[in-house]
Amino acid sequence: MTNCLLKGKENDDAETRKQACKSLIVSVMVLGVKNLQPETRSKILETFYACFDDYAVDRRGDVGSWVRQEAMVSVNKYVSLLVDCDDKQVRDQMAIDTPAFFERFISMFL
Repeated sequence: MTNCLLKGKENDDAETRKQACKSLIVSVMVLGVKNLQPETRSKILETFYACFDDYAVDRRGDVGSWVRQEAMVSVNKYVSLLVDCDDKQVRDQMAIDTPAFFERFISMFL
């Protein structure tokens, strides 16, 4: 999750952050949402949303957009995994069925 985030260092590479986002969602899909610790589930979602604030620019232009795009794809897949999860404990822990979840996470895309 740390590799997904902008660190503000000179050798911080947007392509690495983009691939870290892609790897994070693949890992979640392989492991399954049910098999993650409750705090890890929340941290993953927060990590994807933190990637939306990546506005890094270098000689290639807005390289942060690569990370933002991958984060949007990944958060879409992650929320789908959460919504489709049949484990009531996971759904309750993430408060998926509440208006607060919708307001915080889903309404950003509308």
